[in-house]
Amino acid sequence: MSDFALTTKIVGFRETIESLQKKGQLLDTNIRAALNKIGFEVENGAKTKVPVDTGRLRSSIVPQVSKSGGTYRLLVGSNVKYAPYIEYGTKPHFVPTRAISTWLKRHGLQQKVLERTGLWVHKKGKKWFVPFSASPSLKAWAEARGAVERKAIHVSGKAHPFLNPAFENVKPKVVNYLMQAIGAALNDQAV
Repeated sequence: MSDFALTTKIVGFRETIESLQKKGQLLDTNIRAALNKIGFEVENGAKTKVPVDTGRLRSSIVPQVSKSGGTYRLLVGSNVKYAPYIEYGTKPHFVPTRAISTWLKRHGLQQKVLERTGLWVHKKGKKWFVPFSASPSLKAWAEARGAVERKAIHVSGKAHPFLNPAFENVKPKVVNYLMQAIGAALNDQAV
């Protein structure tokens, strides 16, 4: 074999590689910005639709953008335990007495409910109504709590969708936002 070699010099190759790497970084930044924009629109839509009692659920709705490998992920949701029950509803279930009492107190209704409600007592074939206000003993209160729980067994939470409708409103814009981000990166512009 002879010592013969061809060498070729490509003018601008190093600069092209550096430019593509910069575009890759800009593309990453732009895609994240577009996903954040989508996430904030979903968040705002969900916050206007969510039912509010204490405001805890509404304030917990936040978007998160992450990237793993070459896959981007946008997650908009809540870490509040009861968020899915509000979004999708519940089947009939027991409502714990503590939850009822807490809700009544928070809305200033506990005393009004106690004055206007009572317990139907059945003894020896007779039936009479004893208002809670007339029987303040702990035993009567415990019986009343049991009666409230028994009545609350058939409570089912109606669905109040807030995240799905918010996403459905933003869905038509998603492809457009991402295409703008990609186009801007190819033109060396940030979104």
